[in-house]
Amino acid sequence: MRLGAFLRSTVAAICILGVATPSMLISAEARQVSAPSKSGPRKAAPASLQVRVAQAPDFTRLEFPGSRGMQARREGTAVVLRFPRDANPNLSALNVGPPRLVKGAQARHVGGVVEIVVALSEGTDFRAGNADGNDFVNLFVRQETTSGPAPATAVIANRPNPMPASGVVPVKLDKVSGQIQLSFDWANPAGAAVFRRGEAVWVVFDAPARLDIGKLPASTPQYRNIQVFKGADYAALRISTPQGAPFYAGGVGSNWTIALGAGSQDSPDLVRVARDDNASPATLTANVAGATRIAWVSDPAVGDRLGVVTALAPSKGLASRRDYVEMALLQSATGLAVESYSGDLQMTADGDIVRIGRPKGLLLSSMSSGQAQADAGAGAPQAMAMPALIDPERWSKTGSGGFMARYDALLSAVPAAGGPDGKGDDTAARMALARFLVGSNLSFEAIGVLNAAGRAHQTLMGDGEFRGLRGVAKVMARRYAEAETDFASPVLNDDPSAAMWRGYIASKTGQWTDANQRFAEGARALNMFPALW
Repeated sequence: MRLGAFLRSTVAAICILGVATPSMLISAEARQVSAPSKSGPRKAAPASLQVRVAQAPDFTRLEFPGSRGMQARREGTAVVLRFPRDANPNLSALNVGPPRLVKGAQARHVGGVVEIVVALSEGTDFRAGNADGNDFVNLFVRQETTSGPAPATAVIANRPNPMPASGVVPVKLDKVSGQIQLSFDWANPAGAAVFRRGEAVWVVFDAPARLDIGKLPASTPQYRNIQVFKGADYAALRISTPQGAPFYAGGVGSNWTIALGAGSQDSPDLVRVARDDNASPATLTANVAGATRIAWVSDPAVGDRLGVVTALAPSKGLASRRDYVEMALLQSATGLAVESYSGDLQMTADGDIVRIGRPKGLLLSSMSSGQAQADAGAGAPQAMAMPALIDPERWSKTGSGGFMARYDALLSAVPAAGGPDGKGDDTAARMALARFLVGSNLSFEAIGVLNAAGRAHQTLMGDGEFRGLRGVAKVMARRYAEAETDFASPVLNDDPSAAMWRGYIASKTGQWTDANQRFAEGARALNMFPALW
């Protein structure tokens, strides 16, 4: 049961540990300043602002859990972090034995908001952004070399030019069953990458056309604004959307359609990412079928560049973000996007095989760590042979994307299964999410998901696994009387796995005679329970 409390209280720590291998992780509550005013009522103290610090060989990361909307700017050798609210951050982690690349920090209150001024070591640069709902800033040594990332390179040569004669591609908008669908018609098939970074969905094409959004609404319920960018070898849209909103990409011939919002579109094929066993130093390889170009796309919101691999249809992408020590692979509906934490990340392509590395190699888990097997085993959690059996080991698998990415993927599957009109059958998606939560010892969250499923689908009240799984979640929450009601459902009368739980409840409530009887009734299911139980 302690694992559930741990996960609920430290989700932010889980996310940052997926990004870096920290040598220090500090979370300090802000001091409360509440001196009474002599001239009037006491003013409320500013809210707290947590500061977390993590260090890796090449960079230092400062993260502010629960904060969104931070802006970063340089003032001399310092970086100023401006937050959209007032707060009293405890900056002892940055002043007492400060982390590498940091000399110290101070807070100042300006116009009703707080700014944190972080003094940086000579030659230090920064990149700021928001990941999983948390503002962050990465500090790293500025690269003095002029080489930088490789320029955009074409992977497929001598293919028909997708550029229209006018050099302009109008962006058309359709509203379909609660979705916004943006369509792009090219002269010939174009390579595309569609991915999410923070609150923005990026659409990148491998030709430098001018994307004309003049006839699109300035905002809709599915997006807040759209920005257009063009590089020497690419064209791109940056679409600000609600955090975690579903997005899809589909290509047919020379047309691409990008959909925003829950819908019935199929999931893309999976881009396989693995460590290259034959490469030294350590390198990652990704199999991106139909890859057309590697482009370095500037992100003005963060001030860095993303490595983007565009590809021809059909769609293929990553279902969730994958974090590594020196980089991250972003969630994509098609193509591949890489967020680099260092200034010397290299990407090359040989046909469909994209290699990602650094001159001295990436810091990766050992080849025997079983990460690839973990990713492969992270499909939707499956039901067991008996309705009240659980499998915490398999149900709790997250893959390399981490807990939040896994949770978001399972949660997003529910509205997607329901369809644009909400009338589709989302029962399987709801049960998969509940299994994941039970497997992760998040009992109260699982009860909430199952109660909502029961209200949406009354027939589930007569389903053995639904009753058994909800009963298990209530036992884990120590709500024994409620759990007994579920296990007493007629659909579980003759089930040995449910009998074992009835025996467990009886023992917890001191009914020893009943406990012995129930355990005897469920004896043939005993060896099928996990060792923990």
